[in-house]
Amino acid sequence: LRLRPFASLATGIYVDQRGTRTWLRERCAGKRVLNLFAYTGLFSVSLLAGGAERAHDVDLSAPALRRALETAQRNAVAERYAQTHGDCMTYLRRDRDEWDILIVDPPTAAQGADGWASLRDYPALLALALPRLAPGGLLIACSNTIGKPIPLDRIVADAARAAGLRINAVELPPLAGDVPQLAGFPEGRPYRITAVQRPG
Repeated sequence: LRLRPFASLATGIYVDQRGTRTWLRERCAGKRVLNLFAYTGLFSVSLLAGGAERAHDVDLSAPALRRALETAQRNAVAERYAQTHGDCMTYLRRDRDEWDILIVDPPTAAQGADGWASLRDYPALLALALPRLAPGGLLIACSNTIGKPIPLDRIVADAARAAGLRINAVELPPLAGDVPQLAGFPEGRPYRITAVQRPG
C-alpha cells in the first residue's frame, strides 16, 4: 500500500479498522465483498488477499479509487477486483447482485448527489443495502460521527425490519491496539461499529 504519511487525512489508510479487517479475513474465503465509501480500498484488497472470491469498491473520490486499483495491482488481486466511481446510494438503487460481506463505513458528512449526512441518510442507505445481503451474509456498519453518536444498532435493526429481513447481531473483536481506549471512558470511542448476519 503506497502511503502518504504527511498528507493530513489523505494518508491512504485509517488504522482504526485493523481489528475488523483481521476478523473479516478469517471469514472471507470464497465470499463476494461490497465495500461502500471504500476510500483507498483497504478492506477489499485485504479480503481479496485473504481469499475472497471478488470485491467491488464504491466511492465518490476518483483519486482514492485510483489508489485502490494500484493497491489491488501491487497485491496481485486486481483480476478479482472492480470499482464504481459514484454515489453509494445511486449505486445501490441500480445494483441487483447479492453480497456475502457488505461493508458500510461512511464519513460523518460528504459530497454526493444530494450530499451525505450520517444522521439523516444512514437509514435510507441501509434500507437499500440490506436487501443486497445474501443469506448467511455479514453486514458491517460503522459510524465515526464526532460528538453525539448516532444510534447505529437501532438504525440497522429498523432498516432490516422495514426490509422484512431477519438479522442476528454478531460480536466483533475489540479495537486493535492502534486505537487505545481509556478505562471507564466509553464515550471516547472514535467510532461505533455494528455487525449483523442474515440467517442462511
